[in-house]
Amino acid sequence: MIKHTRRHVLGLVSAAGGSLLAGPRMVFGQTSPAHVPVAVVGGGVAGLFAAMRLRQAGQQDVALFESTDRFGGRLLSVKIPGLGGMVAEVGGMRFTHLDKNLLKLIDQYIGTDQLGPFDYPTKFWHLRGKKLTSLDDPEKLPYLLEPEEADVLRSGKNLLVDILERYRHDVHDRGQIDRGLWQYILENRSKEAYNFIADSLGYYTPVRNWNLSTIVQWFNADFRPGISYHSLKGGYERVPHALAAEVHRLGGGMHLEHQLRSLYRRDDETWVLDFQTPDGALRVTADQVILALPRLAIERLDADSDPLRDADFRAALATVQSIPLSKVHLAFRDAWWEKLGITTGRAITDLPLRQSYYWGKDPESGHGLMMASYHDGRAISFWESLSTGPHYGDLDWLAGAQGPDGQPLAASMAQRLPASRLLVEETMRQLKVLHGPGVVSEPYAATHMNWGLEPWGAAYHLWSIGADADETIAYMQEPMPNLHVCGEAWSIAQGWVEGAVHTADAMLQAKFGLPAYL
Repeated sequence: MIKHTRRHVLGLVSAAGGSLLAGPRMVFGQTSPAHVPVAVVGGGVAGLFAAMRLRQAGQQDVALFESTDRFGGRLLSVKIPGLGGMVAEVGGMRFTHLDKNLLKLIDQYIGTDQLGPFDYPTKFWHLRGKKLTSLDDPEKLPYLLEPEEADVLRSGKNLLVDILERYRHDVHDRGQIDRGLWQYILENRSKEAYNFIADSLGYYTPVRNWNLSTIVQWFNADFRPGISYHSLKGGYERVPHALAAEVHRLGGGMHLEHQLRSLYRRDDETWVLDFQTPDGALRVTADQVILALPRLAIERLDADSDPLRDADFRAALATVQSIPLSKVHLAFRDAWWEKLGITTGRAITDLPLRQSYYWGKDPESGHGLMMASYHDGRAISFWESLSTGPHYGDLDWLAGAQGPDGQPLAASMAQRLPASRLLVEETMRQLKVLHGPGVVSEPYAATHMNWGLEPWGAAYHLWSIGADADETIAYMQEPMPNLHVCGEAWSIAQGWVEGAVHTADAMLQAKFGLPAYL
């Protein structure tokens, strides 16, 4: 087994013509400015949207600074060789018919003809060693539920939905910010029911102890009946790519590999931003600063940065919890799940795999793509402990891997994505437990991405117990003079691209006088 070093990995991408290997500190021939009226820090959807809207409104000088070698944030779409047009959505993968801001962006800059369905029904559950094709018969479940809980299932209702409906009928006032969902479930259901909900949901995090006052709206955006889901043909990362192209078309400055290290305010209420680039330190001054960043990226600023010296600002940062998510994708030379009568769909288990998505088969090559593990909560540490050591396989696929528009992967992603041999071997062992002997074939490519690691620090965020979400969102629009914070973390739709767009748009309306995007 070859241990692939960073140099070897980057060499594979270089052979494929990787345009980012030179480590650009600027894009489109632009040099870093000494002063700019508006500095936007963060090249994810929120930052790109803010820069685009300001340019459209006639703001002459807007500069966008991104710490990594790519724009896109936590959207990452990867095309693995041999799979035709199939895409491994390593980051965000879906959105709903309720995401009106996002749908308008897609309509304007990509086209609604590029919308596709996201329909991957659960084919089976594997819970406590038992395979189940439905959850409506409590007698077949390996859980000792209370009679009232069993009756809920017999009626065709979901236990979690029943809990949320119960909460809706309870006293729903501002005092609920001091209670958590886990706490509420245990007040109304047995611990065994809680374990069943967490195991069968496929996620640990949504039923952790987070702010009860925001629960109903959050779950309504994802888990309630009647929600229809969409994907984007060619990859979800096309959204930030389209926004970046529009910022460029409008003449906005765009600067990669500029990591913000410190931020302080001068007496005239302008700001000084100190960046670290591969060429060394860089100082930029700005009249207005927009931090389109998640919590960890802000907390990683030098401690003497003015925002971090402010007790109110530090308290606002603590109002959100940073939530990691991790994904393991495997590419096979056959779609072996078809032997079990599955074409597309997903499986849910209480094993550390948690969720496995059968994305489908390329009709030309016959190769299959699977998100073998989609996990959160305590499963993160299980898989992260196996992520070190030699990579799985020979990595020949990496040289031909592409982004959604056919471009080579950014060098940082080429380095991060290949999964370790230990991780893939354990993934395969658990897949065989779920699917039985003699079914699962060996993959030829494997990726692993944990969005809880730096520079992101979280795949998404949830409001902490005690946090007043509305108050914090309003505060973050301008916590200090001429400083603005936006992004998914500080939104009413945490965990969704819609939340990133909505919070940026609300900030631009309130603090820059722009009209509403919708």
